[in-house]
Amino acid sequence: MRLRHAIPAGVADSAFASLATLGIGLYAARSLQPADFGAYALFFTGFALATAIPTQLVLAPAEFAVIAAFNRNGERLSLVRQSWRLGGPWAALSGVGVAGAAVLGAEASFPVLRALAVTTVACSVVSPLQDHIRRLLHLGGASWCAAVVSFVQLVVVCAALVALRATGVHPAWRPLSALTLANAVSLGVGIRFARNRQWGETVPRYPLRRLLRSGQWLLLGEIAVAGASFLSALMVSRLASPVALGRAEGARIIAGPLFTLILGLNLVLGPRSIEAAAARSRAYAGRITRAFVGLLVAAGVLYGAVTAAPWWGNLFGDLVPQAYALRGLVALTVLSYVLLGLPFPQRAELIGAGRERFLPRAAFVAGLAQCAATLSALWIGAFARPVGVGIFGIAAWFGYRRHRGALYGPVEPDPQRGSQSALRSTT
Repeated sequence: MRLRHAIPAGVADSAFASLATLGIGLYAARSLQPADFGAYALFFTGFALATAIPTQLVLAPAEFAVIAAFNRNGERLSLVRQSWRLGGPWAALSGVGVAGAAVLGAEASFPVLRALAVTTVACSVVSPLQDHIRRLLHLGGASWCAAVVSFVQLVVVCAALVALRATGVHPAWRPLSALTLANAVSLGVGIRFARNRQWGETVPRYPLRRLLRSGQWLLLGEIAVAGASFLSALMVSRLASPVALGRAEGARIIAGPLFTLILGLNLVLGPRSIEAAAARSRAYAGRITRAFVGLLVAAGVLYGAVTAAPWWGNLFGDLVPQAYALRGLVALTVLSYVLLGLPFPQRAELIGAGRERFLPRAAFVAGLAQCAATLSALWIGAFARPVGVGIFGIAAWFGYRRHRGALYGPVEPDPQRGSQSALRSTT
């Protein structure tokens, strides 16, 4: 699929998926008490960490392996047959682990903690597999099919929230239960799309040992990202208050569509950055980075202007009023997401060049910087969370850039290898 067609599909895919997450976040903000919403924020941050573990440890390395080994789309899609074997056990273990940690760190009644813990585990099992199937569809040239999968997810989330409210179950059960059901249904749709479109040679069975060689570095880097986010949320809750964390979570929900754009761009441009670095094409990698950063900064400026303050054209003012209890919190959170998105192309280039071992070093330094910045919650309360996120993005950008500089020599790869013609054909 050509780039000008793939980017809208990638953004649509990420938009529908993020709208589903936004929907449950808004529902939680409206239906839970402020302190309970702070507990939800902690569990949801843990859920993000849980999904990162199987993704980075085994699923993403398998995807990178099929990018390198197969040029034809239908062949790449045959990896779907190995998805549950590779990701299922790791997803279950990580879900149980982060739910237990969140129970120990959250402040809420036992019924609320039980509901959030059970639904966090269930959602942590199916969510990384659904994300994996969508990424495979993009790799297989079926980006609009991936968008359909996310659209199904959004529809089911809305229907499930209505149904759960009608049953009268405790509000703490509803958000993540709805997301779990939506992920399960849309996962089935994605598997059907992938199996219908796969053809040609079947992807070989990937042993865990081979994937873990690359996945261990990806996982360490992602643990630094998600772990720093989890610790940052916990620090805001403890150093300031659960209400302060709830306000910061409200601002994060409002800024979520910008992160949607980051993920959508990465779905489409990330594999191209990987290909550019693998071929050591500085020019092609530069074009991808400029496109990514230009779109991100432009969107950040426009979105920040619309959502920074409550006004008649900003629906979030009524939907998430706690985010606007502190003036400037939403604007700072939008800026922090722009900074967080800047390192994405450089990270993909390091992966494409086989330099995954450098990712944890940069990410851990950035995570330490984020946690150090979050200590400011003692004085600035909820503002400490976006400050920490922005510091992470800046530190990661400098860290990745330092290692990226060694990837490209002064001369382009030998044309005899056909690298450039292959790269141009992807656009």
